[in-house]
Amino acid sequence: MKKKLLLASITIAISTAIASTPAFSGGGKDEITANVSMASNYVWRGITQTNNHAAVQGGLEISDKLGFYVGSWGSTLGDIKGYEQDLYLGFSAETSSFGYDVGYIYYVYPILKLAGSSEVYANVSFAGITTGANISISEEAHNSKTGDVYAFASYDKELTDTTSFGLTIGNKTSAELVGQSYTHLQARFAVSNITFYYDKLQESKLSLNRDNLILSISYSHDLDLLK
Repeated sequence: MKKKLLLASITIAISTAIASTPAFSGGGKDEITANVSMASNYVWRGITQTNNHAAVQGGLEISDKLGFYVGSWGSTLGDIKGYEQDLYLGFSAETSSFGYDVGYIYYVYPILKLAGSSEVYANVSFAGITTGANISISEEAHNSKTGDVYAFASYDKELTDTTSFGLTIGNKTSAELVGQSYTHLQARFAVSNITFYYDKLQESKLSLNRDNLILSISYSHDLDLLK
C-alpha cells in the first residue's frame, strides 16, 4: 500500500520511465486465463489465513492487448466454513526491461459474516526486482479506519526452464494502531507447478500470527481458455 506521497513518487517514476524508454506495450493479446491450486497453507503477507490448514484456490482473469484486466480469485479458509473472494481490475504495461501495474482489489467473504475491504495498488518492476504498495480505501468493519499501508520489494530469478527462485520483504503499517507495524520475509522455490514457501514474520508490538515461521507447499495449474 502507499500513502499519497508514495503514490506520487510512483507516478513520477513512471512518467520519467515513459520519457526515457521505448514505447510501453500491454499484454500483447486478448486473453482469458484460469488457474487452480492446492496449498498446504494459505499465507497472506506473512500471516496464515487458514489456521495453518490446507486450502483450495482458483481464479479467472480477462485481459486485453492494451493492458487492461479484470478478474476474480478465491480461496477456502481451512477449517472455517466459508471462503474468501477477491475481485480486482487494473492496468499493466511493460517494455523489454521495465514494467508497471496499477489497480483496485475488493476482498469479500460470502457466507461468513466477515466485513470486506478494498485497496488500491501500484508497483514497478525492473531487472527482476519489483517494488510496490497497497493502501486500504474502504473498511466495512465497524469503527475500522482506512489507510493501512503494505509496502514490499521482491526479487525473482528464473534458474532453468522449469525452476525459479524468489525473495520478498514486506511491511504492514496499521492505520488504527498508530506506530504499529510488522515486517515479513518470504523465500520461495518453484519446480514446474510445485512451489515451496518459507515465511517468517518479524513482529513488533503486534500479536498476529500463531506461528512465527511457516513452511508450506502448493501445486498450481494455469489454463489459457482462448486456445
